[in-house]
Amino acid sequence: RLLSRLVGMLEQRFALLSSDGLEYLAVACLVSAGSARREKDYLQCKEYCLRGLDAVPAIAAHIRPADFLELIHACKEEAVCDPPVMRPREREEEGGPEHSRAIREFMESCDDQERRILEYLLEHHEANEIELRRLLNTRRVVGIMNRIIQKSAASGIAVIEKRGVGEGGEIYAYIAE
Repeated sequence: RLLSRLVGMLEQRFALLSSDGLEYLAVACLVSAGSARREKDYLQCKEYCLRGLDAVPAIAAHIRPADFLELIHACKEEAVCDPPVMRPREREEEGGPEHSRAIREFMESCDDQERRILEYLLEHHEANEIELRRLLNTRRVVGIMNRIIQKSAASGIAVIEKRGVGEGGEIYAYIAE
C-alpha cells in the first residue's frame, strides 16, 4: 500500500518531476507491477507497467522500457483471461471556448520571459534548454520553465510538459492547443 501511495503522489506531480523523478516513478511502477504479478493480479500488473512506461525518461540509468514489456508479456502468457487495461479514448472538448479563454488569461498573467518562451514553443512546438537560454540570454531557464508549469497547473490547464533530457539539456514541449 505504501508503494501505491508513492506512485500516486509522484503521478500527481508528474509535470513537475525532473528526469530523475520520472525515473523514480518508473521504478516504483515496475516494483508495484512485479508485486501485482506475484499476487496474480494481472490486470493491475499491466496497468502499472503502462503507467511506468509513460514515466521512463529518454535517458535513464536504472530502468528501460523493455523491463515493462517483459512483465506485460509474462502477464499475457500466465493470465487465464486478458481483459483490456486501457479504455477507448473519448475526444475531449478542450478546444472549447472556456479552454481558449483560460489559456488566453494564463498568457496575459505571464511576465515577459515566460511569454517569450511560450511564444517560441507555440511556434516551434519543442525546444531544449540551450535553445531557450539563447532566446532569453539567461542560464535560469529551468527555473522559469518550472514556474510556468506550476502557474499553469494552478490555473487548471497544462501548457508545457517536460519530454526528457537530450544533449541540449531538458526538452520542453508546448501541449496546449
